[in-house]
Amino acid sequence: MLDYKGVIFDMDGTLLDSMYVWEKIDIDFLARRGIEVPEDYMHSISHLGAYETALYTIERFDLNDTPEGLIREWIDMAVAEYAYVPLKSGASEYISYLKENGIKIAIATASEPEIVKAALCGRSFAKDIDYIATVNDVKRGKGFPDIYLKCAEKLGLSVEECIVYEDILTGVKGALAGGFKTIAMYDKHSEKSKREIMDIASGYIYNFMEMIR
Repeated sequence: MLDYKGVIFDMDGTLLDSMYVWEKIDIDFLARRGIEVPEDYMHSISHLGAYETALYTIERFDLNDTPEGLIREWIDMAVAEYAYVPLKSGASEYISYLKENGIKIAIATASEPEIVKAALCGRSFAKDIDYIATVNDVKRGKGFPDIYLKCAEKLGLSVEECIVYEDILTGVKGALAGGFKTIAMYDKHSEKSKREIMDIASGYIYNFMEMIR
């Protein structure tokens, strides 16, 4: 790890064990409209930003909501949950290790800024994050390298000097497309894609302590 000067973390499912929050939100907001969550819904939206997700959801379920209205509903539901979301195993220790060794840290997330703020509030490592990018800051979502390239640029580093951590297949593919070495973090919500993720990622871990030598 100390061969790299920067680390770019995805947030949900990678730094935070938070994907259950979105599963709960999907169930609850669709239930309000008398709809059961289709099995492929979470996978279909996992790489999208909020506005793209809202458009997809409205079209798929023929809803009368506006994208702005759906986003506001999701944010309000998520912010209330994020204060209680646990970290992935070893995340806090690993970030401390990186900072002690002078390695720059960025977060690249599909979550809205309000949710990121709620997720990091009170976290001891929040002060150690040098830059945070959301998919709102780039033209294309996590299936493309844009957000990771943006983070590297803001850290003042080249692609070769950075390593990316992701948990979903689309995110891993996007980072690899940008030329980044990409380590996949296990998350049960990506279980169906696990074999494909393992086949293409530069490495695969279950706990960040595996990266501390």
